[in-house]
Amino acid sequence: MLKFEKNKIFYSTRLSNVYNLYILINIMDTTTCPICKTMMDTTPGRYFNVVCNECIDIYGMYDENGNSIKFGNIDISGGLKSITTNKNDGSETIGDSNICYINGFECIAQEARFGGIVIQCSENTSKRRRR
Repeated sequence: MLKFEKNKIFYSTRLSNVYNLYILINIMDTTTCPICKTMMDTTPGRYFNVVCNECIDIYGMYDENGNSIKFGNIDISGGLKSITTNKNDGSETIGDSNICYINGFECIAQEARFGGIVIQCSENTSKRRRR
């Protein structure tokens, strides 16, 4: 018998008609946001340098020229596109850049395994060096 709770699976089986065996399987790993150092859940074995949504909301994402940038899928089958908003005139440019800066740290956008976009820090943030 399987019982589900948030981020966990409990598997129960009867052994020798006397004892129940409960195996706890944790289906999420935890990691820290490389920018704010907040603990968060992540997919096991993937995205260990992922930036949390709070940092993206608070600090924003910018390109090397200081223009606002956001990322998305090209269409329903995936692909990565960037949408850069010019800080001077507000015009939008669609491109294929995957580099952005969050709170001065260089980050890389990539397609997530099952859809969507993941933003990961590409530099060592423990030194707290900013651009």
